[in-house]
Amino acid sequence: MTPTPHFIPPCIPSLAKSLPTGPGWLHEPKLDGWRIQLIKAGDRLALFTRNGNDITARLLRLVEALGALPVRSCIIDGELVADEGDRIGNVFSINRAIGDGRDDLCSVLAFDLLHCDGDDLRSLPLIDRKNALDALLATASIPALSYVAPHRDGARLFTTVDELGLEGVVSKRAAAPYRSGRRGEWVKVKCQRWLEANRERWRIFQRPVEGAS
Repeated sequence: MTPTPHFIPPCIPSLAKSLPTGPGWLHEPKLDGWRIQLIKAGDRLALFTRNGNDITARLLRLVEALGALPVRSCIIDGELVADEGDRIGNVFSINRAIGDGRDDLCSVLAFDLLHCDGDDLRSLPLIDRKNALDALLATASIPALSYVAPHRDGARLFTTVDELGLEGVVSKRAAAPYRSGRRGEWVKVKCQRWLEANRERWRIFQRPVEGAS
């Protein structure tokens, strides 16, 4: 009997000040969203946060759309983001969309495939897992589920991401297996422009309300 997929503690990128270099690294854009794990087991599809909290019931419209995945079972690692018309928003955009009952504005950016139809892919090199994920999503045609393609030129990607005001870049060892926790095989560098905007955003929320004691 094929085992039922279950939540897997995610691989966590280590924060760094500069991108690693060399042919052994792949680089991906990092958006300001929620880390998400999509698990499909037969007719049931569930969404979990980085800490393993089941948030399926808060995203029922999105879950319905994702149910069209053409596999019996899978585990996909990705990022939950929200659409704000002409751009992808931030974590506050996700909160607003869910609070307004508009989780149809949310989507998943998929960057890793951990299980697929009974096969545990975690021991495979990252590049092989990403190729399998790309092939799967190419046959799915689900607008709410997009593939995050890797880039070899991390410096060029970082410049583009910074100009767009995105959070940063995650660099990953192309030959590494998927291992839970923070092990140094994934490295995250944040853009200065995003950091400044993020600081200002938090200052607004930290200012006391006039007249409050």
